[in-house]
Amino acid sequence: INDGLTKENSELNIEHIDDKNERTCLNNCNNHGICQHGICICQPSYTGSDCSIAQCTDLCSGHGVIEHGQCRCQEGWHGAECQLSFNQCEISNCNNRGSCIAGKCICQNGYQGKFCEQVSCQNVNCSDHGICLEGKCRCFHGYTNDDCSLLIHSQCDNRCSEHGQYVDYPKPMCICDNNWTGDDCAELKCKIDCGMHGKCSTNDKNKCQCDDGWTGETCGKRICSELCKQCDDNGTCLCPNGYAGRYCQIGL
Repeated sequence: INDGLTKENSELNIEHIDDKNERTCLNNCNNHGICQHGICICQPSYTGSDCSIAQCTDLCSGHGVIEHGQCRCQEGWHGAECQLSFNQCEISNCNNRGSCIAGKCICQNGYQGKFCEQVSCQNVNCSDHGICLEGKCRCFHGYTNDDCSLLIHSQCDNRCSEHGQYVDYPKPMCICDNNWTGDDCAELKCKIDCGMHGKCSTNDKNKCQCDDGWTGETCGKRICSELCKQCDDNGTCLCPNGYAGRYCQIGL
């Protein structure tokens, strides 16, 4: 009986059926999954294109999932591996310097840090003659006592030429007074005091370089307005008899 199939049609149908049968999965999903349309659907705890990779069941302690190389913990768990319940701290005794409350260390006075591992400098006063390190004052050269308030008279030397303060931290050096410079504060920045409105000339230490609007040998005078013929040190016009106003422009 001829059902209308030609030899050519029969070959096409056979090829089509063969194509469907060839859509198998690599390694038959290694018996850890099922093959659907050429794609492995893996069983739990297996992954990979052929279900050949076993996933570790103890990652994130079973209380989270890996995202971008880190554990994202389920609610109620924390820690790098989600190994801690809500009320546990990573260091359970907080270094005996605090209490673990709701998974966080609450430190005693005088301590700080995530696990109360650091000595606090919050209430330590070093009298401006030292710095606090790990809860204790480290005094500058020439000072002692717990708060660096006591001057050691034997240390009263002339290391900074009586124009500065010697310190040995963070490195031995002189902190010079105003208008003095040099390693031992022996060099005068300017031979005259240029006050608040000028600085020593870079070319001549006997002269001041005044700020805008100021003049005089020590930069102590306001520059007189061009509208004034004469003014005082504050820049106020001094009007001759018969004139008044800011610039003496009003005739009386």
